[in-house]
Amino acid sequence: MESSNDLPVVSARINGQGPYKFIIDTGAMHSVFAETLAREVGLPSLAHAAMGRPGSTKPLEATVTRVAKIEIGGLTIEGVSAVFADLSAVFLKKVPDVQGVLSATMVPGLLVTYNFPAKKIEFRRGELPSEDGQTIFAWAAGSLPSLTVDLAGQSVRMDVDTGAISGFVVDTAVANKVQWLEAPSEGKKIRTVDMETKSFEGRMKGVIRVGKFSFENPRLVYHDGFNNLGSAVLKDFVVTLDPKNRRLELKRD
Repeated sequence: MESSNDLPVVSARINGQGPYKFIIDTGAMHSVFAETLAREVGLPSLAHAAMGRPGSTKPLEATVTRVAKIEIGGLTIEGVSAVFADLSAVFLKKVPDVQGVLSATMVPGLLVTYNFPAKKIEFRRGELPSEDGQTIFAWAAGSLPSLTVDLAGQSVRMDVDTGAISGFVVDTAVANKVQWLEAPSEGKKIRTVDMETKSFEGRMKGVIRVGKFSFENPRLVYHDGFNNLGSAVLKDFVVTLDPKNRRLELKRD
């Protein structure tokens, strides 16, 4: 894992060319390539597309494509459906040399393990046990990997997003019910492929519980948008995804 800003970056070869750097992203439903890279390696243009969250008013223009072969270390994945788009505004400040994101769910027959402390990503065959609500969590079909946390008494569903730099991020409606040890102040703008919003950050009073794991008076970011659990928290964990069965596991020493 060639981490940058605690994001899980790896080198991959595309159709025999490269290597190029990509984020292995649990927050991406599909793999997304920079338009410049797509032109360089000759990815075909198959159809028009638009990228964004459901209900987006400013989706990013994109092109549907198909990648013959992706090689990550000793793993070879063939016939991957993807899109490409102008990603300069999305990745320029985060990780300038990254050429896109590879969806963690693109290989449904394999477990994907992010060992953040050891800075390694592992792909292997197998399945996770059933959900127990303590270290193993399930997510619904058609949605991103997610789990439910107890945020100072509020039940909040959060996407587990290895492509996000922040830690705990919630919508303003959730934050309005929180008591604060440190009053929130305006922070960095949250930028996705289809939106940019102001954010505010402070230290909340209380505990966030994620299964068996507790976070006392953690820093909390809020904005008018989605709920996320990002790399600033995940960097202390070993996170395993089972895309086939839509389960994820959290481990921490």
